[in-house]
Amino acid sequence: MMVLIVEADATIRRSVETTLVVWGYKVLTTSDRAQAWEVLEREGPPLLVVLGTLNEAGAAVRLCQDIRKRKDGGDVYILLLAGSKQEITEGTEAGADDFVSDPSDLHELRIRLHGGRRMAELRDELSRARETIRYQLHHDPLTGVWNRVAIIEILQRELARAEREGAQVAVYMAGLDGLKTINDVYGHAAGDHVVRVAARRMRSSLRPYDELGRYAGGIFLMVVPGCYGRSALKQAERLQACISAYPIEIPPAGKLPQEREGPAAMAVTISLGVTIGTGHNAAEALLGAVEDAVDRARSAGVNRIEESRIPQGPSEL
Repeated sequence: MMVLIVEADATIRRSVETTLVVWGYKVLTTSDRAQAWEVLEREGPPLLVVLGTLNEAGAAVRLCQDIRKRKDGGDVYILLLAGSKQEITEGTEAGADDFVSDPSDLHELRIRLHGGRRMAELRDELSRARETIRYQLHHDPLTGVWNRVAIIEILQRELARAEREGAQVAVYMAGLDGLKTINDVYGHAAGDHVVRVAARRMRSSLRPYDELGRYAGGIFLMVVPGCYGRSALKQAERLQACISAYPIEIPPAGKLPQEREGPAAMAVTISLGVTIGTGHNAAEALLGAVEDAVDRARSAGVNRIEESRIPQGPSEL
């Protein structure tokens, strides 16, 4: 584990560094608060900090406070090298986890470091688990794009932004044509593969700040800020083309027809609904409009685009 030693006294700093290296730790050393903060601001900072005495009055306490204010500050374990009861009290009140009153007591230092290492590792594991859960709560497990709840929340947020800025938001709904047939003929694994490939292609056709979510089954919802009028329809055509331009290969597995030995290359298309919203429109109204547009596109045939227009005035609640 990487340990950051923050100590102004060069003799103490070198002594602690040498000891920790012998015990198998990777060590970084700094002599003041500014240097320490620069290290902690890097990507993948040390999760175990050994904090001693600094030349500037109150600097160690402020560093503890600064660490705890960070988004990931709760994951960092702070071990004080403190020489007085006042330093111990001030440091622990500022957020330090533990202390060693005498850095020359190697037995105590090793025990405290071992406890700090275990605690830092547990905090890191817990933080990673939280991130995994947060990701799973907001992303579709099959495609990795936003799930239904998340993409609707994004639509609501973009509508609120549009109201503040007097802007407009294009909303697209894309339904994969013939997905049920693909599932019936080739199996659901093949259908899942087609859904994943379609999601990747649509994502590549959007701008980095446009949002894509899986709305249901083979239906995707896209929120595209600042796009309206003819440009909105042009974007719909690009989405349509990115799916239909190249066949999607289905691996030779599952329910592939027996006469077919290699992968099946299938032409896949989408039916698209388009609508434009402002901050005056409720998300529910836009979703209803774009769902209606998709239904009309499918009723008229595959690989079509239909637009729904809704009133651009205040929506009734």
